[in-house]
Parts: sequence; C-alpha cells; structure tokens
Amino acid sequence: MVTLFNLFGCSSNEIDEEKTAADMEIILTQIFDSVKNGDKETFKTYFADEALNLSDFEDGWEFLLAQYKGDLLSIDCKFPMGAGTRFVPGERICHAFTTFNIITNENEYVAYIDFYTQYSSKYPEGSYKIRIFKLLTKQMLDDGENFHDCSLRYGIYYPGWPVPEVN
Repeated sequence: MVTLFNLFGCSSNEIDEEKTAADMEIILTQIFDSVKNGDKETFKTYFADEALNLSDFEDGWEFLLAQYKGDLLSIDCKFPMGAGTRFVPGERICHAFTTFNIITNENEYVAYIDFYTQYSSKYPEGSYKIRIFKLLTKQMLDDGENFHDCSLRYGIYYPGWPVPEVN
C-alpha cells in the first residue's frame, strides 16, 4: 500500500508515519480535552465536512461524552498506518488511517481514526481533518466489538451507527 501511495499519493516521499503519528497525538489530546470539557464547537473544528454534515454527528458526540472518562495519561499510535488517495474533479485528496491506544486514569480505549492528510487545495498537506472516529473501551473490544465497519461511512461511531450494506 505504501508503494501505491508513493506512486499516486500526495507527495513524492513515503508518508512520514512518525511525524503524522506525533501530529495526530497532539490533535487527539486537544480532541479529548474538548470532549472532557463538553466543548463541541472546538471538537467540530477537527472534522472534515463529510463528517460534520451528517444528520447523526450529534449522536456520535453524545456517545463520546458518555464514553470518555478520566484524565488523559497517554496516547500511543499502533503502526503501521494505512494511506490512500482519491481523486475528485480538480483535487487530489490524501488520507491515512490507524488505531491509537488511549489510556486515562479511569479506563483504556482504542481509537480508530481515518483522517485527511491533504484534504483539498484549501487545506495543505498536514492539515489533518478527521473523516471517521471510533472510540471503544478495551472491554468493548473484549466483548466482540470491532473496527471492521469503520471504512464504510463517515462520522463518529455510536451504538446503533448505521452502516451501509455492501453487496
């Protein structure tokens, strides 16, 4: 996949996973601060239009408010990252996806995040905008919840998150 990204991706070099992970760890810290403080307006600034314009964005926000507990202790990116490019008229849009281990003083989580690394010409490379955000507790994963349905839609996961059927 990295080879395809190099041939058709947003830059002539491989995705810099270390830099991207470090940047996303800073962004995730800010996101979790906004969730902890109930600051939905700041939280929304990290998301792509496709996620923000969904009718159930509020449902995802409410789930995160109920789900995320405690003071953030650590964020750790699980490598390798995946990356891809899609083309729309006049634009080349690059994205990456990975999971992060999140630890607070009250719980442990795993977050799946799919985000633009270059959203469009109005957002330069490195202007990360989140397309998909799914936060699960380690207990939810142990109980059989997974990340398999994440790539089928945009937005913030919540129980009952409608996923389109794949034929």
